Amino acid sequence: MTRLLLLLAVMMGVATTASAQLSGYGSEAEQFLSDVRDFNAEKAMGALRRPGNNLVNYRGRAGDAALHIAVMGKKMSWVDSLVGFNADVNIRNADGDTPLILAVKTGQFDIASRLLGFGADPNIANRRGETPAILAVLGRHELILEAILRDGGNPDIKDRNAGLSARDYAARDRRNPRLLELIESTEAQDKLEFGPVIR
Repeated sequence: MTRLLLLLAVMMGVATTASAQLSGYGSEAEQFLSDVRDFNAEKAMGALRRPGNNLVNYRGRAGDAALHIAVMGKKMSWVDSLVGFNADVNIRNADGDTPLILAVKTGQFDIASRLLGFGADPNIANRRGETPAILAVLGRHELILEAILRDGGNPDIKDRNAGLSARDYAARDRRNPRLLELIESTEAQDKLEFGPVIR
């Protein structure tokens, strides 16, 4: 009986220690994301430089990782730096949006192009089945659409809500025939890849 009690006490101690360590990491990770939201480079990049951490791909309570925050903040230099620390360019947030999808939604051609250069997949859809190409058509972002198509974006993947593809949406947009012209005329090209900027 004594041995059993002793074993239970040891197991509870290990579980408590593991829980405390996880909680501590969670606190550190949430603080890191808070520093990213404040665009406090000294604190955020300092945290990433500490050996043995994987903060760069931590998704916070709101479901966003650092790269999502940088894209929404329209911070190209942060995108470069985070990729330099091995940020996953295809990481999804709570809505299934990748950083590329967020760049398309907000009409950021430079950051969208940068992410494609870093290897962002132009055919990953969010939870609604919306691909970067679909969102580029819906937002009438011609330059972004062209970049996505040149990088191998498939205009025929259908979304989940309406069952329509980027090509379908473009065909319905009579005010902007250029979108359909781009889809029909743009071919995928050899990919130009950018190297991340290490800070």
